[in-house]
Amino acid sequence: MIALASDGPPAPLLDLFFQHYYPRKLRATSKENTRLYSVSLGQFARFLNHTPLTSHLTDETLEDFCYWVVESGRSPYTANCYRSKLVALWNHLARLRLVEKFPTMVKLKEPHRIPRAWSPDQLSRLFRACQDQTGRIGNAPAALWWHALHAVI
Repeated sequence: MIALASDGPPAPLLDLFFQHYYPRKLRATSKENTRLYSVSLGQFARFLNHTPLTSHLTDETLEDFCYWVVESGRSPYTANCYRSKLVALWNHLARLRLVEKFPTMVKLKEPHRIPRAWSPDQLSRLFRACQDQTGRIGNAPAALWWHALHAVI
């Protein structure tokens, strides 16, 4: 039987990550995915000013961490990315009964971003430039070909 984390001293999250989570969940994924977990754990350590332990897996601590990320100048999206990695690790450790509780913290609200696009004036100039093209591309006049391409894009 696996002893609960409360039966012994808190364990370092990085050790548990490499002992339990990585072999079962990440071994077959990209190195980039593993790097993102390392970055998330590293940022959590910076927030705590020491090595994160299983005892730091509380909703309050994770919420404070997410707000710290945002207050440090990063976006809520970035904070939620870090949060998702830590929550995945936490859920796995809870399923293994290496920590007592499962996380319940919800994601931070992310602002709806308005996509950046060309201004109407820029679009007008682009299509005028397409109309000024001479020659042919394949069987089509270059002006029509470029106009059609940019209309589709």
